[in-house]
Amino acid sequence: MTQNTLPDTTPTVLRRPWRHRALQATLALTLGGSSMLGAGVATMAQDGSGGATPIPTPAATCTVPDLSAARPQVQPTASPTATTTVAPTRTAPASPAASPASGTPVGSVAASPVATTPPAASPAAETPDSLQAELTLSANAIADCLTKGDFTTLSTITGDTFRGQLLGAGEAVSAEDFTEIAPSLAVIPYTIVQVDDASESGSTATATVTYLIGNQVRIGEWSFTRETVGGKEVWALDQETDQAVTKPGTATAATVTIQDNAYTFDPKTIEGDEVFFTIANKDKEDHELFVVKLASGTDVDVLLTTPGPGLPEGVTFVGQVTVPAGSEGSLLLTDLQPGTYQVVDLLPNAQGLPHLSDGMEATFTVK
Repeated sequence: MTQNTLPDTTPTVLRRPWRHRALQATLALTLGGSSMLGAGVATMAQDGSGGATPIPTPAATCTVPDLSAARPQVQPTASPTATTTVAPTRTAPASPAASPASGTPVGSVAASPVATTPPAASPAAETPDSLQAELTLSANAIADCLTKGDFTTLSTITGDTFRGQLLGAGEAVSAEDFTEIAPSLAVIPYTIVQVDDASESGSTATATVTYLIGNQVRIGEWSFTRETVGGKEVWALDQETDQAVTKPGTATAATVTIQDNAYTFDPKTIEGDEVFFTIANKDKEDHELFVVKLASGTDVDVLLTTPGPGLPEGVTFVGQVTVPAGSEGSLLLTDLQPGTYQVVDLLPNAQGLPHLSDGMEATFTVK
């Protein structure tokens, strides 16, 4: 399976080129394909199996994260209580006039208190999992900004390269340009499932992040750069590289063949709430599987007639993958509810219109 970076695989609904040409010209961006969308809840490891328990971190909100809150601290070693020891000192001989009851025998030892100084308390130390906890907090903050559509805050905790990837541009995008174009993006929640394999080298760090967009499981290598924002030290997301998602043992295997601008599903009925699609595009142009769930009374043509940003009312995003001409791809969906799901292609044809306008759509059913 070909591994792609985000510009090749972001879902279409967030940047439909036939609707945003004027904006493209203004920002000199080359937009194409689809943009990233949002969330659901699941616990998967990179191989799609049940994952290890993530490191507990404070709940992140869309703000510049306080990394100190993510650093697990070892309790300082308890300091021994100061003690008083008895130091022996000799006293003078008893006076012969003194009564025996009051006299102190010659050579006896009287107690003289001498305080001993306790050892200094050991300072709190960061645990080996501190970096992973920090990157988890940063990832959750980024996901929450995307979920809430707070693109201004998002621009402060992401780098130019990632912002360009998020928009599907073929180049880096400045914070100023990003905040201008980002309001045209659909707002759908993201969920960070797990952060693994954190490593640091100087002012940069990487981690493998498993997350959900709709019902779609995605895995990426996230690269961070240490920066100072508003007086806080942060890990800003510089870029993402897609990682392959493999079929978990619990998922139903299904194939999709794309040929002559049409989809063929085998099987068309999915048993269980998890499916792994293996997709072969035999056409000479790029296509996508854009999977949605339609509310009762909603027709798929609403995707063509309703202007963006975002999805029309009655349309719920489930998952998306772009498959280049003559190549293969895959799509893992999880936590699917029983019912019928619609698959369409919103990528532009030679005339610049979505392939859906040529009738490129299909359905599959979950039991």
